[in-house]
Amino acid sequence: MGCRKFTYQNFSSLKIVYRKKKVSEQKKRIDYYPFGMPMPNRNIQDANGYRYAYQGQEKDPETGKEAFELRLWDGRIGRWLTTDPAKQYDSPYLGMGNNPINGVDPNGAYFIIDDFLVGFFGGLFQNRDNFSDPNKTRLGNAFSNGSRLAGNSAKIWASFGRTDPDKTTAGKILQVVSKFIWELPQSLTGVFAGQTIGYINGVDKVYGFKGATVIQTKFDTTTKLSDGSIVDTWDWGFTIGSIITTDQTASNVIIRHEYGHYLTSRVQGPLFLPLNILSPISVLFGEEFHSKMPWEKWADKKSHRFFNK
Repeated sequence: MGCRKFTYQNFSSLKIVYRKKKVSEQKKRIDYYPFGMPMPNRNIQDANGYRYAYQGQEKDPETGKEAFELRLWDGRIGRWLTTDPAKQYDSPYLGMGNNPINGVDPNGAYFIIDDFLVGFFGGLFQNRDNFSDPNKTRLGNAFSNGSRLAGNSAKIWASFGRTDPDKTTAGKILQVVSKFIWELPQSLTGVFAGQTIGYINGVDKVYGFKGATVIQTKFDTTTKLSDGSIVDTWDWGFTIGSIITTDQTASNVIIRHEYGHYLTSRVQGPLFLPLNILSPISVLFGEEFHSKMPWEKWADKKSHRFFNK
Protein backbone atom coordinates (compact mmCIF):
# COMPACT_ATOMS: atom_id res chain seq x y z
CA MET A 1 0.00 0.00 0.00
CA GLY A 2 1.34 3.44 -0.94
CA CYS A 3 0.51 6.92 0.26
CA ARG A 4 1.01 10.29 -1.38
CA LYS A 5 0.35 13.81 -0.11
CA PHE A 6 -0.96 16.56 -2.40
CA THR A 7 -1.23 20.29 -1.74
CA TYR A 8 -3.51 22.41 -3.89
CA GLN A 9 -3.22 26.25 -3.89
CA ASN A 10 -2.22 26.13 -0.22
CA PHE A 11 -5.90 25.60 0.65
CA SER A 12 -6.37 21.81 0.52
CA SER A 13 -4.56 18.75 1.76
CA LEU A 14 -5.19 15.26 0.46
CA LYS A 15 -4.30 11.76 1.50
CA ILE A 16 -4.97 9.17 -1.20
CA VAL A 17 -4.32 5.49 -0.59
CA TYR A 18 -3.48 3.14 -3.48
CA ARG A 19 -4.02 -0.62 -3.24
CA LYS A 20 -2.96 -3.11 -5.87
CA LYS A 21 -5.74 -4.22 -8.23
CA LYS A 22 -8.22 -1.92 -6.50
CA VAL A 23 -9.51 1.52 -7.32
CA SER A 24 -7.72 4.22 -5.35
CA GLU A 25 -9.78 5.79 -2.61
CA GLN A 26 -9.54 9.19 -0.99
CA LYS A 27 -8.92 8.66 2.73
CA LYS A 28 -8.66 12.23 3.89
CA ARG A 29 -9.38 15.65 2.43
CA ILE A 30 -9.56 19.06 4.10
CA ASP A 31 -10.57 22.27 2.31
CA TYR A 32 -9.43 25.55 3.85
CA TYR A 33 -10.37 29.19 3.74
CA PRO A 34 -7.45 31.33 2.43
CA PHE A 35 -5.97 31.92 5.90
CA GLY A 36 -6.21 28.28 6.94
CA MET A 37 -9.49 27.78 8.79
CA PRO A 38 -11.08 24.46 7.72
CA MET A 39 -14.32 24.81 5.75
CA PRO A 40 -17.33 23.19 7.45
CA ASN A 41 -18.75 20.04 5.85
CA ARG A 42 -15.85 19.89 3.36
CA ASN A 43 -13.66 17.38 5.20
CA ILE A 44 -13.06 13.65 4.86
CA GLN A 45 -11.27 12.15 7.87
CA ASP A 46 -9.53 8.81 8.32
CA ALA A 47 -8.69 6.87 11.43
CA ASN A 48 -4.92 7.03 10.99
CA GLY A 49 -4.51 10.65 12.08
CA TYR A 50 -3.01 12.13 8.92
CA ARG A 51 -0.27 14.52 10.03
CA TYR A 52 -0.27 17.32 7.47
CA ALA A 53 -2.60 20.32 7.44
CA TYR A 54 -2.66 23.89 6.06
CA GLN A 55 0.33 24.67 3.79
CA GLY A 56 1.64 21.17 4.44
CA GLN A 57 2.37 21.83 8.11
CA GLU A 58 1.88 19.41 11.00
CA LYS A 59 -0.57 20.12 13.81
CA ASP A 60 0.71 20.86 17.30
CA PRO A 61 -0.81 18.10 19.50
CA GLU A 62 -1.34 20.36 22.51
CA THR A 63 -2.91 23.42 20.87
CA GLY A 64 -4.25 21.97 17.63
CA LYS A 65 -2.61 24.82 15.68
CA GLU A 66 -0.40 24.49 12.61
CA ALA A 67 3.17 24.17 13.89
CA PHE A 68 5.45 25.95 11.43
CA GLU A 69 9.17 25.66 12.10
CA LEU A 70 9.37 28.86 14.16
CA ARG A 71 5.82 29.73 15.21
CA LEU A 72 2.26 28.47 15.72
CA TRP A 73 -0.42 29.66 13.29
CA ASP A 74 -4.11 30.31 14.08
CA GLY A 75 -6.16 30.00 10.88
CA ARG A 76 -9.33 31.31 12.58
CA ILE A 77 -7.94 34.82 12.94
CA GLY A 78 -5.22 34.64 10.26
CA ARG A 79 -2.43 35.58 12.67
CA TRP A 80 0.67 34.12 14.29
CA LEU A 81 0.51 33.43 18.02
CA THR A 82 3.99 34.84 18.66
CA THR A 83 6.01 37.71 17.23
CA ASP A 84 7.90 37.58 13.94
CA PRO A 85 11.58 36.66 14.44
CA ALA A 86 12.41 38.15 11.03
CA LYS A 87 10.63 41.47 11.77
CA GLN A 88 9.35 41.56 8.21
CA TYR A 89 6.20 43.69 8.76
CA ASP A 90 5.07 46.51 11.03
CA SER A 91 2.78 44.09 12.87
CA PRO A 92 4.80 41.17 14.26
CA TYR A 93 1.70 38.93 14.15
CA LEU A 94 0.79 39.59 10.50
CA GLY A 95 0.47 36.38 8.50
CA MET A 96 1.46 35.74 4.87
CA GLY A 97 1.71 39.47 4.24
CA ASN A 98 -2.12 39.45 4.49
CA ASN A 99 -1.99 37.83 1.04
CA PRO A 100 -2.12 34.01 1.42
CA ILE A 101 -3.42 33.51 -2.13
CA ASN A 102 -0.23 34.78 -3.76
CA GLY A 103 2.39 33.35 -1.44
CA VAL A 104 3.38 31.02 1.36
CA ASP A 105 5.33 31.24 4.60
CA PRO A 106 7.45 28.08 4.70
CA ASN A 107 8.84 28.41 8.22
CA GLY A 108 7.01 31.19 10.06
CA ALA A 109 9.63 33.85 9.36
CA TYR A 110 9.93 35.12 5.78
CA PHE A 111 6.91 35.36 3.50
CA ILE A 112 7.67 34.38 -0.11
CA ILE A 113 5.43 36.34 -2.43
CA ASP A 114 4.92 35.12 -5.96
CA ASP A 115 4.47 38.64 -7.29
CA PHE A 116 8.00 39.63 -6.31
CA LEU A 117 9.42 36.66 -8.20
CA VAL A 118 7.30 37.43 -11.27
CA GLY A 119 8.45 41.06 -11.20
CA PHE A 120 12.06 40.10 -10.47
CA PHE A 121 12.43 37.80 -13.46
CA GLY A 122 10.42 40.17 -15.64
CA GLY A 123 12.84 42.97 -14.76
CA LEU A 124 15.85 40.72 -15.15
CA PHE A 125 15.08 40.02 -18.80
CA GLN A 126 13.47 43.37 -19.57
CA ASN A 127 14.66 45.42 -22.53
CA ARG A 128 17.12 47.99 -21.22
CA ASP A 129 15.21 50.76 -23.00
CA ASN A 130 12.29 50.04 -20.66
CA PHE A 131 14.25 50.23 -17.40
CA SER A 132 12.65 52.54 -14.84
CA ASP A 133 16.13 53.94 -14.18
CA PRO A 134 18.57 53.68 -17.11
CA ASN A 135 21.52 53.91 -14.69
CA LYS A 136 20.61 50.69 -12.91
CA THR A 137 22.24 47.37 -13.57
CA ARG A 138 20.12 44.52 -14.85
CA LEU A 139 20.08 42.94 -11.39
CA GLY A 140 19.17 46.27 -9.79
CA ASN A 141 16.30 46.68 -12.22
CA ALA A 142 15.12 43.16 -11.39
CA PHE A 143 14.97 43.91 -7.64
CA SER A 144 13.28 47.25 -8.29
CA ASN A 145 10.70 45.70 -10.60
CA GLY A 146 9.98 42.86 -8.20
CA SER A 147 9.55 45.21 -5.25
CA ARG A 148 7.27 47.49 -7.26
CA LEU A 149 5.03 44.64 -8.42
CA ALA A 150 4.85 43.08 -4.95
CA GLY A 151 4.09 46.47 -3.37
CA ASN A 152 1.33 47.25 -5.85
CA SER A 153 -0.10 43.77 -5.38
CA ALA A 154 -0.25 44.22 -1.61
CA LYS A 155 -2.00 47.58 -2.03
CA ILE A 156 -4.55 46.05 -4.41
CA TRP A 157 -5.36 43.19 -2.03
CA ALA A 158 -5.60 45.73 0.79
CA SER A 159 -8.71 47.07 -0.99
CA PHE A 160 -10.76 44.61 1.06
CA GLY A 161 -9.87 46.46 4.25
CA ARG A 162 -9.85 50.00 2.85
CA THR A 163 -12.49 52.37 4.27
CA ASP A 164 -13.71 55.93 3.92
CA PRO A 165 -11.96 57.97 6.66
CA ASP A 166 -15.01 60.22 6.94
CA LYS A 167 -17.30 57.38 8.00
CA THR A 168 -18.12 56.45 11.58
CA THR A 169 -16.59 53.32 13.09
CA ALA A 170 -19.80 51.43 12.42
CA GLY A 171 -19.83 52.70 8.84
CA LYS A 172 -16.24 51.56 8.29
CA ILE A 173 -17.01 48.08 9.63
CA LEU A 174 -20.07 47.84 7.38
CA GLN A 175 -17.99 48.94 4.37
CA VAL A 176 -15.43 46.18 4.96
CA VAL A 177 -18.02 43.49 5.69
CA SER A 178 -19.90 44.42 2.53
CA LYS A 179 -16.78 43.83 0.40
CA PHE A 180 -16.36 40.35 1.84
CA ILE A 181 -20.03 39.34 1.52
CA TRP A 182 -22.48 41.52 -0.43
CA GLU A 183 -19.93 42.80 -2.96
CA LEU A 184 -17.63 39.77 -3.00
CA PRO A 185 -18.02 38.77 -6.71
CA GLN A 186 -17.04 42.20 -8.03
CA SER A 187 -14.46 42.71 -5.26
CA LEU A 188 -12.55 39.60 -6.33
CA THR A 189 -13.01 40.34 -10.04
CA GLY A 190 -11.65 43.86 -9.53
CA VAL A 191 -8.63 42.59 -7.62
CA PHE A 192 -7.80 39.98 -10.27
CA ALA A 193 -8.16 42.59 -13.02
CA GLY A 194 -5.79 44.89 -11.13
CA GLN A 195 -3.32 42.03 -10.64
CA THR A 196 -3.41 41.28 -14.36
CA ILE A 197 -2.60 44.89 -15.22
CA GLY A 198 0.29 44.73 -12.76
CA TYR A 199 1.68 41.61 -14.40
CA ILE A 200 1.81 43.31 -17.79
CA ASN A 201 3.79 46.14 -16.18
CA GLY A 202 0.97 48.63 -16.55
CA VAL A 203 0.57 50.04 -13.01
CA ASP A 204 2.08 53.40 -12.10
CA LYS A 205 0.72 53.68 -8.57
CA VAL A 206 -2.06 52.43 -6.29
CA TYR A 207 -3.79 54.51 -3.62
CA GLY A 208 -6.95 54.63 -1.53
CA PHE A 209 -9.82 56.99 -2.21
CA LYS A 210 -12.69 57.08 0.29
CA GLY A 211 -12.82 53.31 0.67
CA ALA A 212 -12.18 52.60 -3.01
CA THR A 213 -8.79 51.70 -4.51
CA VAL A 214 -7.48 53.66 -7.49
CA ILE A 215 -5.06 51.91 -9.86
CA GLN A 216 -3.32 54.51 -11.97
CA THR A 217 -1.92 52.71 -15.00
CA LYS A 218 1.12 53.57 -17.10
CA PHE A 219 -1.00 53.94 -20.21
CA ASP A 220 -0.26 57.45 -21.45
CA THR A 221 -3.08 59.23 -23.30
CA THR A 222 -1.19 62.48 -23.94
CA THR A 223 -0.14 63.67 -27.40
CA LYS A 224 2.80 65.87 -28.34
CA LEU A 225 1.82 68.60 -30.81
CA SER A 226 3.98 70.03 -33.57
CA ASP A 227 4.82 73.08 -31.46
CA GLY A 228 6.20 70.83 -28.72
CA SER A 229 3.29 71.26 -26.32
CA ILE A 230 1.66 68.19 -24.74
CA VAL A 231 -2.10 67.81 -24.46
CA ASP A 232 -4.21 65.11 -22.86
CA THR A 233 -6.30 63.79 -25.74
CA TRP A 234 -8.73 61.72 -23.67
CA ASP A 235 -9.29 60.36 -20.18
CA TRP A 236 -10.65 56.94 -19.40
CA GLY A 237 -11.46 54.74 -16.45
CA PHE A 238 -13.41 51.67 -15.45
CA THR A 239 -14.61 50.32 -12.13
CA ILE A 240 -15.13 46.77 -10.91
CA GLY A 241 -16.38 46.70 -7.35
CA SER A 242 -14.20 49.03 -5.28
CA ILE A 243 -11.31 48.95 -7.78
CA ILE A 244 -11.08 52.04 -10.00
CA THR A 245 -8.63 51.79 -12.90
CA THR A 246 -7.64 54.91 -14.85
CA ASP A 247 -5.08 56.16 -17.36
CA GLN A 248 -1.90 57.88 -16.19
CA THR A 249 -3.29 61.43 -16.25
CA ALA A 250 -6.98 60.89 -15.44
CA SER A 251 -8.69 64.00 -14.13
CA ASN A 252 -10.48 64.27 -10.81
CA VAL A 253 -13.77 64.38 -12.76
CA ILE A 254 -13.11 60.90 -14.15
CA ILE A 255 -12.16 59.49 -10.76
CA ARG A 256 -15.27 60.94 -9.12
CA HIS A 257 -17.48 59.54 -11.87
CA GLU A 258 -15.91 56.09 -11.45
CA TYR A 259 -16.43 56.37 -7.71
CA GLY A 260 -20.10 56.70 -8.55
CA HIS A 261 -19.91 53.24 -10.09
CA TYR A 262 -18.41 51.95 -6.84
CA LEU A 263 -21.39 53.43 -5.00
CA THR A 264 -23.79 51.64 -7.35
CA SER A 265 -21.81 48.44 -6.75
CA ARG A 266 -22.53 48.76 -3.04
CA VAL A 267 -26.24 48.99 -3.81
CA GLN A 268 -26.43 46.23 -6.44
CA GLY A 269 -24.25 43.72 -4.61
CA PRO A 270 -23.91 40.40 -6.49
CA LEU A 271 -26.03 41.80 -9.35
CA PHE A 272 -23.44 44.45 -10.20
CA LEU A 273 -21.52 42.37 -12.75
CA PRO A 274 -24.50 40.99 -14.72
CA LEU A 275 -26.31 44.34 -14.69
CA ASN A 276 -23.25 46.21 -15.98
CA ILE A 277 -21.98 43.69 -18.49
CA LEU A 278 -23.03 45.93 -21.40
CA SER A 279 -21.12 48.97 -20.12
CA PRO A 280 -17.78 48.21 -21.87
CA ILE A 281 -19.66 47.30 -25.06
CA SER A 282 -21.47 50.63 -25.14
CA VAL A 283 -18.10 52.43 -25.25
CA LEU A 284 -17.59 51.06 -28.75
CA PHE A 285 -20.47 53.24 -29.99
CA GLY A 286 -18.83 56.47 -28.87
CA GLU A 287 -18.61 58.60 -25.74
CA GLU A 288 -21.92 60.38 -26.34
CA PHE A 289 -23.82 57.10 -26.68
CA HIS A 290 -22.02 55.60 -23.68
CA SER A 291 -22.76 58.58 -21.41
CA LYS A 292 -26.51 58.24 -22.09
CA MET A 293 -26.68 54.68 -20.80
CA PRO A 294 -28.73 54.28 -17.59
CA TRP A 295 -25.81 52.85 -15.60
CA GLU A 296 -23.66 55.87 -16.51
CA LYS A 297 -26.38 58.34 -15.55
CA TRP A 298 -26.91 56.53 -12.25
CA ALA A 299 -23.18 56.63 -11.49
CA ASP A 300 -23.14 60.38 -12.24
CA LYS A 301 -26.12 60.90 -9.96
CA LYS A 302 -24.62 58.89 -7.08
CA SER A 303 -21.29 60.69 -7.47
CA HIS A 304 -22.90 64.13 -7.52
CA ARG A 305 -24.90 63.42 -4.38
CA PHE A 306 -21.90 61.94 -2.55
CA PHE A 307 -19.45 64.76 -3.27
CA ASN A 308 -21.94 67.58 -2.82
CA LYS A 309 -23.66 66.49 0.36
